[in-house]
Amino acid sequence: MAHDAHEIKGIGIYLKVFATLIVLTIVTVAVAQVNLGRLNTLIAMLIATAKALVVMIWFMHMNHESTLNRIVFGTAFIFALIFYGLTFMDVDTRINLQNLFINK
Repeated sequence: MAHDAHEIKGIGIYLKVFATLIVLTIVTVAVAQVNLGRLNTLIAMLIATAKALVVMIWFMHMNHESTLNRIVFGTAFIFALIFYGLTFMDVDTRINLQNLFINK
């Protein structure tokens, strides 16, 4: 890790990150109030991903890490997104059993 090369940040950057996270949380709540069907989950996950990236970059200090650490974290993040995508595709193709029994 590149701990010796960190520059000291003022409180201003942390207030900006806090404000960004608050705004994204408000957007998440606002989007949840609108019925977009299947898109609600996708949009909520995209906003959560944006919040995770903000936390990863600023609070985990990824912007000061070595290239190797960035590649490792980036690869893990991409694989997590792939696994989430595969899970959503699997759930989306399943039959809704409740509707199947109600329509009989």
